[in-house]
This record gives sequence, structure tokens and C-alpha cells, in this order.
Amino acid sequence: MADRPHLITEIDAELAAAARDLVRRLRAAPRPRDLRAETAELVVRLTVAGMESFFLRPVERLGLGFVALSTVRLGLKTSSQGVGLVVRRIFDGMDDEKLRGVADTLAATVVDLEE
Repeated sequence: MADRPHLITEIDAELAAAARDLVRRLRAAPRPRDLRAETAELVVRLTVAGMESFFLRPVERLGLGFVALSTVRLGLKTSSQGVGLVVRRIFDGMDDEKLRGVADTLAATVVDLEE
């Protein structure tokens, strides 16, 4: 993965800490499936953070005006709700092995960058 281009966004410290804590608990849990709902919610939060970073904030910086910004916010809210429904449904069907794979993906995704 290190030799391929990446999209990187900053997330708040609380969200990063929650992701790292969940990775630790998924890896240690005898039944990671007991953490399915929490894992799905974290994935939704990370997805929303990415959508805000890559779309909403650039639109805000453009200064397009209230109507345009309101339209973008509504579109992102609607998209987030749709993504949430799909993510929750997918995670509901995951077994322990798949959830451990999610832990590995989260660990590889939420990283601190060197200054």
C-alpha cells in the first residue's frame, strides 16, 4: 500500500482515539460480532468526516453563498443517511473473521502523519 497514491484527511482527536480503541477491542474480543453495531457506527462517522473534508470544506472555502452551501449540506446529510443504512446492513451480516479484517483496515487507515 505504501507505494500507491493516497487521499488523506485530518480527523479530530476524539474520532481517531475511538477508532484506535475499537481496533484494540475488536482484536482482543473473543466474539468481535458483539461489536458489530459499534463498528458500523464508527465507519459511518469516519465516512462522514471524509465527505465533509473532501467536499463540504472546499465548498465552504469557495464562498458560494447560503443557498449553494445549504444545498451541499442537505445533499451530504442525505448521502450520509444512505451510507449509514448500507453500512449497518453489511455489518449486521459480518462474522468474527470479517470484523477482525475491519480492525486491520481501520488500523491501516487511521494513522498519525509525521510532521
